[in-house]
Amino acid sequence: MTTVADFRSIAAVGKSLESLLTARFAVEQPIDGKVASAKLIQTDDLDDAEAKLAIPVISILLYRVDFNKTMRASWSAVGAVDGRAHLPVDLHYLFTARCFGPTLHGSRMRWCSCTSKTSAQTI
Repeated sequence: MTTVADFRSIAAVGKSLESLLTARFAVEQPIDGKVASAKLIQTDDLDDAEAKLAIPVISILLYRVDFNKTMRASWSAVGAVDGRAHLPVDLHYLFTARCFGPTLHGSRMRWCSCTSKTSAQTI
């Protein structure tokens, strides 16, 4: 019997994003003289974000899980052949740079974007 991906797989994606940014921060800090971090958060953490998040930080919030409308039909056809259910999903994350300052905010988010695109291409 083969195992099916479940909620732990979705959690692993979030932890991987957090680990990727943390490893990148270890190589190059985005702000001179400050130690930045990345933190995977949930909606409850937004109530008192200043107390729960060490600053500066890039928070990572999974705000939506949706089935992939493009691949769903293709995987349904595969399921008809192999007898197993397949549901491709899209995970939507919100990355927020906290307390980087207005001049650094945009450049840090571009930096994170470049980091994630580079890593995605190497997988």
